[in-house]
Amino acid sequence: MFLSNLQPDQQAVFLHLAQSLVAADARVDVAESSRLEGFISEIGTVVTPRACTMSEVATIFNTRRARVSAFLELLALAHIDGDYHASEAAFITNLAAAFSIPPEDVDDMTSWVVRQLHLLREAETFLED
Repeated sequence: MFLSNLQPDQQAVFLHLAQSLVAADARVDVAESSRLEGFISEIGTVVTPRACTMSEVATIFNTRRARVSAFLELLALAHIDGDYHASEAAFITNLAAAFSIPPEDVDDMTSWVVRQLHLLREAETFLED
């Protein structure tokens, strides 16, 4: 949804962060795997994931728009399987700190993401036969 706000180098790091987040709880759910594929499709070009440290992400995602875009996508990925694991929460907390996103903004964004995921699940019922 927001990956078009990222430059190609940011998209490469984003994919690495997404893969790291999915691996954080030591199991990959079908919904997580599907969303990772969706990210690749949304990016639309061949982008190779590029590793970086949490201390480097703020310089790579160098605008608020880029940081919030990546953060919202990763926050949704952490919640997509309905099991917000403690290791995923720790990853998100570390990312928020690296991006200098205040806790109250993280709370607001989390609330928005959870509502959005509920609405998407509701919309899927409209598509059922």
